Amino acid sequence: MITRVGKYEVDVQLGPDGTPTGAAIRDPSGLVDHRRLSELASIAAGRVAMARLATRLFGHTCNSNSKDGLMRCGQSWWEHTYKHVTTDLDATKLYAEFCEKQGNPFLAMAGNAPDCIIYIGAARWADVGFPTITMGERLAAAFCGTDIPEEWFDDITAPWKAFVIELPQSETPIFTVYDPEYDERVRCTRVLVHNMVNEETGLSEWWWTVFSEKEQHLWRQGTVGAILKPVQFREQETDRYKIHSGQEAFGEHVAQDERIYLAISRLVFNTILTLTDPQRVRPVGSSHKRYAAKGQERGHKGPPEQRVFVIGTPIQIDLRDRLRDYLAGRKGASWKLTTQIPVHGYWRWQPYGPRHSLRRRQFIEPYWKGQEDAVIPIREHHLEGRDEPADP
Repeated sequence: MITRVGKYEVDVQLGPDGTPTGAAIRDPSGLVDHRRLSELASIAAGRVAMARLATRLFGHTCNSNSKDGLMRCGQSWWEHTYKHVTTDLDATKLYAEFCEKQGNPFLAMAGNAPDCIIYIGAARWADVGFPTITMGERLAAAFCGTDIPEEWFDDITAPWKAFVIELPQSETPIFTVYDPEYDERVRCTRVLVHNMVNEETGLSEWWWTVFSEKEQHLWRQGTVGAILKPVQFREQETDRYKIHSGQEAFGEHVAQDERIYLAISRLVFNTILTLTDPQRVRPVGSSHKRYAAKGQERGHKGPPEQRVFVIGTPIQIDLRDRLRDYLAGRKGASWKLTTQIPVHGYWRWQPYGPRHSLRRRQFIEPYWKGQEDAVIPIREHHLEGRDEPADP
């Protein structure tokens, strides 16, 4: 059968049982790295196999690129994991047992990262009612530039074991990742966040997966402190960029993707901190009432409906272009004493209550520092004929 992967057509050979036995991809130019063609052919064969097996088991493919697809994955895997148990350890065991029963090639694909991270995380997302977070681009940019005090790391707790952050979208995307199939940078769409306790260490671990509009996903796992550390790709990962983008462009893509890891991690944990402030969280839609009416009793029919939450208040300072410059590796303007400079957002303990005896975390949004009549050194943009996206 003929299928497509990236810009190429791939001839996937099927065995008697309908699973792929091989794949052939042709390069008419003769100039493409043979290792790239081999990897793309393997990807195409794997997708055909997974799609056929998942359709047989679940009635649909496990394509998680779209939000609806991710929800379908979560609901299907929930039936084989969290529907029967409550802990991550038990759910993971059930997941592994189910995959082993199917044998290869299903076990080989669903049992390895990032697929297992996506499917288990999506199942937990379904178990808690598909909570989804949305925010404006200005707030997202502010979060990406906001440090979190190290002494707060152990206290970061989300209201759900899993949730999704819908990344704000505009004509010029802020968040992009390199897609080796298409040899181009593609827009990031959402982040799946999953919190679980490591049974061996007893530490709270976080998994996040950022999805793109095509097929490329990035993921990270560990404690808060580990995830908030900058990423440096290994030689094996760097070589993959060389194979797909060539010697000249691979360094730029490597640097941008290393920086996107840090930006997404900051976005995730600053979002979680904001969720603890009810004044900055607003539920949207009627599904919240239906979810409350159903309750969380075991034995209910399927996961509850998704619930959407909007976080944040209007951010006055716009750091989106500065974030784009950082992610793209462009050097900033040289600051002078006669200019105003942006101060990134930060967190502090805010006194409140009787005689200010109580404390709560307070997000201080970015602001301009300097004389009010001084010049703001921001690059010039021509916005004629373009509407700026609304920011909640």
